[in-house]
Amino acid sequence: MKDSVTLKELAAIAVRRGKQILLFAFVFALLLAGLQAIRLFSSSRDADNGVDQLDVQYQEKLAAYTQQKLNLEHQLRQLQQKMESQQEYSEKSLLMKIDPYNKAVTTVNIAISGVGVDALQRTYQLNSSVTQKNADIRQTLQLDNTVVDFMTAKIQSQYQVLWNSLDLQEALSAPAYQSVEDKYLREVLSLETTAGGILTLKATADTEYASKRLADAAYTCLQEQQPLISEASAPHGFTILSKVTKVVIDQALDDAQKNSSVSANTYMTQITGLEQQLNSLTEPEQQGKRLSLSVMFRSCVKHGILGAALGIALALIWVLTTYIFRNRVETSRQLEQNLSIPFWGSGAGPARLWDRLADRILGERNWTDSEQALAYISGNAKSYLPHAGAVALISTLPLQKENPAVQSAMKALTESGCTVRFLGDADHNPETSVAVRESSCIVLAERAGATRWTAVTELATLAKRLDRPIGGFITI
Repeated sequence: MKDSVTLKELAAIAVRRGKQILLFAFVFALLLAGLQAIRLFSSSRDADNGVDQLDVQYQEKLAAYTQQKLNLEHQLRQLQQKMESQQEYSEKSLLMKIDPYNKAVTTVNIAISGVGVDALQRTYQLNSSVTQKNADIRQTLQLDNTVVDFMTAKIQSQYQVLWNSLDLQEALSAPAYQSVEDKYLREVLSLETTAGGILTLKATADTEYASKRLADAAYTCLQEQQPLISEASAPHGFTILSKVTKVVIDQALDDAQKNSSVSANTYMTQITGLEQQLNSLTEPEQQGKRLSLSVMFRSCVKHGILGAALGIALALIWVLTTYIFRNRVETSRQLEQNLSIPFWGSGAGPARLWDRLADRILGERNWTDSEQALAYISGNAKSYLPHAGAVALISTLPLQKENPAVQSAMKALTESGCTVRFLGDADHNPETSVAVRESSCIVLAERAGATRWTAVTELATLAKRLDRPIGGFITI
């Protein structure tokens, strides 16, 4: 008995039962379409589906659709602006083009010098002709450097304020950076203040040479602003305390560059998603009257198709279940392999369309020419059967001797010189045991897709018990 099935055999089983599957599909299609038609008809007669109510429903759906579309378009514009800004920043930013593991930084520490008592005296007009009160002030300034420190801090803060208000693109006399906007220059160039009247310039570039040139340009810019600050506070000068250029590793810059790339990809994904949502939006259709027949028809057809698909799925489950429990023989090769008997040929007449398709799927060995089929069976009979004796042509199928296929098979076997006796419905026929005992050899006549494994194996067991050989089988 065959206890397994391949996908090809399962497909053939389904094809053989094509009529039943189509019937399942038709019944379920009719059922679902009918139920939908009843529901739509009932709904069309409902008072809530009147002209006024349908117009209110349409206005509500249209308002919701319009608001959703506006929200999506607003979000899309915002993301597109962010995406454009991100792309522009990636293209123009000097910092994003610097290798974070080979970053050149030039640091220039500048001391504000020359802010002494004499300078303050000139600023506040403290000379020998002043009053006694001014003389006391001069004496106080000479004795206390607090005012000097205060003025230095004031000058320092004025440089910071002035630096923050400058347009570095115009202020820097560096040809290499004249096309770089102020906001991008400030990423690679900064001015910081330190206690004690120290100004610290930091210039960042991709090479040490470029870093030094940028730092020199920034220092020149400060020198150009010195007269303006001197006039606003007090005369002073600059003293460069240190100027150092280093190549450093900046992990924060590496993270920033990676985050910039991730942000660009995120924006692109979000924009694509919003565009898909916008494209999928469907404006509601206005129904100025009750459901039209065309709308009802389309809905019923849709449910009919769904019902047909459901019917086919259930039919396939039914086919597999019946195969498992009925356990049919699907191909001649199964009989060959499981009963170890040779195949003598096929004497079957023109089969039904479904059986022909199933045989083609399985590669069943059938003959289109009846004469050729009978000649093949006759040749095998002469090779396997004795020259004389009684041969039992037995079938487990409920066939009659008058069946044309049976008559053709008997004729082909008779040509070997043996007497042939046919017996159908072997598992229910009381003459089966007698026919097997009285024959010298048994030939099975079965049909793929119809013969049951239990019946054919019981017949093979009976033949073995009565010590009668099964010479082969034919399909009819």
